[in-house]
Amino acid sequence: MNKQELALQKVGEGKNVFITGGGGRGKSYLIHRIKDTYSGEVVVCAPSGSAALLVGGMTAHKMFGLPVELIEDGDEQKYGKTMVSLFSNNVVKKIIIDEVSMLRVDYFTLIDKKLRSIKNKDVPFGGLQIIVVGDFYQLDPVLGFREKEVFNEQYDSTFAFTSESWNFETVNLDVNHRQVNKRQIALLDSIRVKDKNYRKAIDILNSESKEYDPTEDVVHLCCYKKDADQVNRYWYKKLNTPEKVYEASIEGAFGKSEYPVNKKLRLKIGARVMVKVNDPYGKYVNGDVGTVESMKDNCVTVMLKSGSRIYLSPTVWEKKSYANKMGRISDTTDASFTQIPLKLAYGNTVHSAQGCTLDDVVIDFGMGCFSAGQAYVALSRVKNLSNLSFVDKIHYSDVICSKEVKDFYNNIGGL
Repeated sequence: MNKQELALQKVGEGKNVFITGGGGRGKSYLIHRIKDTYSGEVVVCAPSGSAALLVGGMTAHKMFGLPVELIEDGDEQKYGKTMVSLFSNNVVKKIIIDEVSMLRVDYFTLIDKKLRSIKNKDVPFGGLQIIVVGDFYQLDPVLGFREKEVFNEQYDSTFAFTSESWNFETVNLDVNHRQVNKRQIALLDSIRVKDKNYRKAIDILNSESKEYDPTEDVVHLCCYKKDADQVNRYWYKKLNTPEKVYEASIEGAFGKSEYPVNKKLRLKIGARVMVKVNDPYGKYVNGDVGTVESMKDNCVTVMLKSGSRIYLSPTVWEKKSYANKMGRISDTTDASFTQIPLKLAYGNTVHSAQGCTLDDVVIDFGMGCFSAGQAYVALSRVKNLSNLSFVDKIHYSDVICSKEVKDFYNNIGGL
């Protein structure tokens, strides 16, 4: 039995499960399998709006009525309408929390307390089945500058796995569906966990990478948004071709940080663009790169690097809410963002490339990586590392890995 089937089996048995694994292991695929299998009794959330958007769920803050900043006494009994509607009865059986690595320990513990308070105080999470998904090697929890001093007086760590409420059977997805070359997978895995061979892996990547050729034909992955924006502006201005501007249609409250693509999308014939959605029929995937061939009011024709011509109409991204409607979970749309699912592909940030699969890539770490897992996320977007080049060689210091995370994975089986 492969690990994906094992995860589904444990979910079917009602176990509380932690589904983890590196980039390209199929974590998002499993979320959608679980949603489809248990439609009507499962709800999905994620710590950030953009992460929730990708899995068709809602934010953990909205689902559980979490405070915006630090937790105060009595917060465990402040539910909010959404939580009361969903969890004050027996409609919801399972909760999926995606990108759990981004969920702070205080919020994770509070979710347990709130569910106990509203459901059953004597059992974890009030007796509901919890499926947490993510990779602690990739994305850290966010702690605001103003919160740090008070937070650090109460907690030794920001990670959810340090909570007393953390008690999960772990399934580590070990098959890489993005890369197929075993040697390349081993190099990436070494960098992911920063093991004893990570310096050698960096040396190999630096020595075997292609020579940097600053052309418009490859995606520049940058640590800093300003660097990615600069690359996009430089190459886009060089195009002396007709331009068309597509304005997004937004209904409801959609924060700027949640925009899946630009609100005002400027395109020219010949512009290099990246597709930002998956085609349900498999004609293209999030991260495919191509060139704009023609533009109409409601359609853009793109020639992909693979040689396939695709036609992209406006896509609707929806922010969801769940509610109990006559004893069954019903999802409703709180807000929607409608736009051509494209962005310029000359430059992209590592963070916004999360979930993408890319071909030819130039990595530009600029002043250097500044967060744990950033180098690994950038490198693991690429299908074939032989199509990789660097503006400047990777430094050993770019590989940042939390000792706390390494110890956690070692304690649950050396994953």
